[in-house]
Amino acid sequence: MPTATSSNVLIGTRAVILPRGKYVRGHAVAPAAGRTDIYTVPAGRRAIITNHAAYRTSGTSLVYWHELNLSGTYYRLEDTRGTTSGTQYGSAPLFPILEPADVLTINVSSGAVGTTALWWDIWEFDSNAPLSSPRGVGTLASGDTTLYTVPSGKSALVLDGGYTGDQGSCFYVNSSGGSLNSLFHAVPSGGSAATKNRLAAAATSVTDVTRHQADMNGGNTLATGDFIVHNLSGASASSIRWTTVLELPT
Repeated sequence: MPTATSSNVLIGTRAVILPRGKYVRGHAVAPAAGRTDIYTVPAGRRAIITNHAAYRTSGTSLVYWHELNLSGTYYRLEDTRGTTSGTQYGSAPLFPILEPADVLTINVSSGAVGTTALWWDIWEFDSNAPLSSPRGVGTLASGDTTLYTVPSGKSALVLDGGYTGDQGSCFYVNSSGGSLNSLFHAVPSGGSAATKNRLAAAATSVTDVTRHQADMNGGNTLATGDFIVHNLSGASASSIRWTTVLELPT
């Protein structure tokens, strides 16, 4: 788990300093049905959503999910969440690191009346930090697409959804309206996506409004020119894919 100093945030045991790191509170009480914008990343900053909790004191179950609002276009980030009356729901959300002007949004489908409170732990830092989430959004093409390539003069550690280096993770959220097969590859420089560099033995069938997480399970350090490829069995409209990387000089 990250820890904080008065002016920096450190990521796990790797002691990576995120410049001018600080905590920001996210909070919503009794959000209306539909979309509510929760937090906008300021100019020149990035943000990590590290934890989320929801508490419903009474009434029917709260049903909702998170989205990324990019200039008025919304991309679903996860499966549907829910909490029943009298219970608290909490989890690490496993979201991408947000870029300047990104907006974190919730979309409530039912249960949004005046007995619900929601919280988010947000860690904000300067956007020149070596920690980011390369992503693809919109209509994601069928076939192989390169998601990320390690830049010249850099090496990269692919992080998991909790922003540690224990294992690398890649994510895809299907919002296409139907099921698609999803498969990630970690490809050495000069190579190509093949069976020998898959992150899983076979593609995963991902139903609509569902998130696919592919884990490296070790071996998640990439050298200059290495790249991550995502393969889809068909075009995926209104969808998002991402990974999170820590880049350091070689």
